[in-house]
Amino acid sequence: MSNPINESGSKLEDLVEDFLFKNNYQFIDGGNKDIDFIIETRNEKIYVDCTNQNTEGSVIDKLPHKIYKYYRKHKMNNFYIIRGLYKNFPESVFEHINFLENYFNFKVIILTYDEFIEMLINKNII
Repeated sequence: MSNPINESGSKLEDLVEDFLFKNNYQFIDGGNKDIDFIIETRNEKIYVDCTNQNTEGSVIDKLPHKIYKYYRKHKMNNFYIIRGLYKNFPESVFEHINFLENYFNFKVIILTYDEFIEMLINKNII
């Protein structure tokens, strides 16, 4: 039996991948063991992970560790999290993310799917 949480995350990843393909973005798909996408542009690499949390749950509490793990591996300057509809992140999660940003000198940007797509289009980075 499949896990509905994993299916929800996979659907968001599929949406992002479909957009990237249709719009000719160059990207690397990290699969199940790495960050979801590394989008190659003329000026930068955009590191993206999909966390499609639509209700309260432990995925949000685990987010700082995911960020830490991917930063240690990729040493990125900016890390984009595409979130689901749930937006009531505990303050402690934001505090932890802020600590990581300050300690490692990088930025975490949390956006919805629509906000992320708008950001890509506005950056005109293909």
